[in-house]
Amino acid sequence: MNADRQKIAQLEAEVSRLQTELCKDTERKLIDAENRLQTIADNLPTGQLYQYMYNTRTGEMCMPYFGSNKWEDKLGISMDEASRDITKVLSMYHPDDLPLFIKKVEHSAKNMTIFEMEIRFGPNQTHLHLISKPRKVGEYIIWDGIMTDITEKKLMEKELARSNAELQTAIEELKATNERLNAANDKLNRYRSKLEQMVEERTEELFIAKEKAEESDRLKSAFLANISHEILTPINGIVGIIQFLDVDYITPEARRDFINVVNLSTSHLIELLKNLIDASKLEAQQMTVNPDTHDINRIMYELRDFFQALILTKQSDNQNKELTLILDDNHFIENSLISVDAIRLRQILNNLIQNSIKFTEKGKIIFGYRLAAPDVLEFSVKDDGIGIDPSQHDKIFARFNQVQQGNDRQYYGTGLGLSISRKLVKLMGGEMWLNSSLGEGTAFFFTIPFIPANSPPSYEEIKPKISV
Repeated sequence: MNADRQKIAQLEAEVSRLQTELCKDTERKLIDAENRLQTIADNLPTGQLYQYMYNTRTGEMCMPYFGSNKWEDKLGISMDEASRDITKVLSMYHPDDLPLFIKKVEHSAKNMTIFEMEIRFGPNQTHLHLISKPRKVGEYIIWDGIMTDITEKKLMEKELARSNAELQTAIEELKATNERLNAANDKLNRYRSKLEQMVEERTEELFIAKEKAEESDRLKSAFLANISHEILTPINGIVGIIQFLDVDYITPEARRDFINVVNLSTSHLIELLKNLIDASKLEAQQMTVNPDTHDINRIMYELRDFFQALILTKQSDNQNKELTLILDDNHFIENSLISVDAIRLRQILNNLIQNSIKFTEKGKIIFGYRLAAPDVLEFSVKDDGIGIDPSQHDKIFARFNQVQQGNDRQYYGTGLGLSISRKLVKLMGGEMWLNSSLGEGTAFFFTIPFIPANSPPSYEEIKPKISV
C-alpha cells in the first residue's frame, strides 16, 4: 500500500511538473506570438493593426484592445489613455464623421459584417481609413482591423480634383476658344465667299459695262453715220432744187413739184431735229407730260385719215407699195373723253405707224386700242412687214438701234423713234412691248392709264394737232 501511495505521489509530482512546464511553454509561446504580432504591427509601412472590443452585456467599448506602438505618434493619444477613456478618442473624431462611425459600428455588431469607413481624426484632421472584421468571444465582440493614414492620398485626390477642375476649365475654355475660332472661320469663309461673289459680280458688271460701252460706241458711230446721211440727203435735195428754181425755163408744174420736194425735205429735217431734242430731254429727265381732256376716239380717227393720205402719196411714188391702213374701232369705249397728253400719245402712235409703213411693202397695217383693265388702255399697231428677229427684241428699243445696220441697209432712219416712244410710254405710266418674227410682221403694244374726264373738251382741246 505504501509503495502504491509513494508511486501515486511521484506521478502527481511529475504531472504537476509537466503542467508547470506546459504552462510556462504555452505562456512563452503566447508571449512570442504576441511579440511577433507586435513587431509586425509596429513595422507595417503603410498602416497600423488594431483591436477594439465591445461588451454586449454592459454596452461598453474599449479601444484599443490592441494597437501598434505608432498609435500615439499618429493620433497624439496613448493606448493607455484610449483604453481607459474612449471618449477621448471619440472627441477627436470630426463632428461630421462621429454619428456615421457609431451607426456603422452598431450595424457591424448587429449583423457581424465588416466595418469600413474613412474618418477625419485629431487637431490636424488626419484622414484615416479603418477596416475590421468582428468576431464574438463570450459576451464580447472583438474587431480585428487595420488603420491606414490616407491623408496624403486625400491631399493627392484633392489636388487631383483641383487639377481636374482646372483641366476641365481649360478644356471648356479650349472648347469655347475652338468654337470662337470655328465661328470666326465660318465668318471668314462667309466673308471670303461674299467677297468672291462681289468680285465675280463686279467682274460681270464690268464686263457688261464694257460690252455696253462698246455697244454704245458702236451705236453712236452708226448713229453718226445714219444721222449724217439723214441730214445730208434732204439738204442735198434742197440745195439741188434751189439751183433748178433759178432757171427761167422751168414750167410752173415742175416748179411746184420742186417746191413739194423742198417742203418734204424740210419736214424730214424738222422731224429729225425734234427727235434729237426729245431724246436729249428724255436722257436729261427734263421731258414732262401734260395731261388734259381729249376725245381718244377722235385722235384715233384723225391719225387714220392722216396716214391713209400719206400712204396714198407713197403709193403714187412707189408703184410696188400696196398697203392698207385699218383702224380697228371694234373695242372703242363710248365715253371717250379721257385725261391724256394728246401730243405725246400722237407722237408715240406716229412713230409706230411710220415704222410699219417704212418696213411693210405689201399687206395691212392695223391699229387701235381696247380697255385691257378697268384703269388701263392698251394700244396696238400690227403690220405684215419684214418682222424682227427675236434675238433683237431687247435691243430694238435701245437708242440709235435699227433693224438693219450699216451703210448698205435698205431702210434709213435715226434709230431714235422706238427708244423715244418707249420712254414716253413709261413717262405716261405705261409699258411697251412687241411680238415679232422674221418674215411674219410685227405687233407693237403699249399701255397708258385710263383716266375718264368729266367735262367735254373745248374746240382748242380737240382740234387736230398733228405732229409728224
